[in-house]
Formats: sequence, structure tokens, C-alpha cells
Amino acid sequence: MYRKFIQDLYDGNIAPCEHPVSKDSERHRMTGQAAEKAETLRSGLTPEQQKLLDELLSDRGYLDALIEQDGFAMGFRLGGQLMLAILTDDSDST
Repeated sequence: MYRKFIQDLYDGNIAPCEHPVSKDSERHRMTGQAAEKAETLRSGLTPEQQKLLDELLSDRGYLDALIEQDGFAMGFRLGGQLMLAILTDDSDST
């Protein structure tokens, strides 16, 4: 079972960064609101300002991906530490 899991991870069949967003979630709702606000703002801008807004939104998307990557790594490490704590017999130290 675990060997197949590791093989699937290696083969790219498991992609931790890919996860669906439910259409009735707060995240989905807020994403839609942000997109509407960006379009409202864009309509009142000059072409140069629109380009700058697009660059800003692209940069923010990249930053969000980096933040999510950091959170995943920290969570993964925490999970590993929890596993070690569970599996380590430190009853002699009390």
C-alpha cells in the first residue's frame, strides 16, 4: 500500500498543490469578489495603468503560491515531527 503511494507521488499521480475548490466555499466566493473588483478598477484605468494592475495581480498570484508552498512544507514537517513523537519511546525521560 505505501509503496504504491510513494510510486504514485513519484509518477506525478499525486499532486499536493492541486486541490479543487468547492463552488459553495468562502474561498470561491472571495475569489469571485476580488475578480469583480479588479475588473471594476481596470475599467477606469489608462492602458498603462491597466498593464501595471495586471502585473500587480500576477505578482500577487505568484506570492500566494509561494506562501502556500511554505505552509505545505511547514505542515509536512509538523506531520513528520508528530510521527516521530508518536513512534519514539521517551518514557524513560519522565
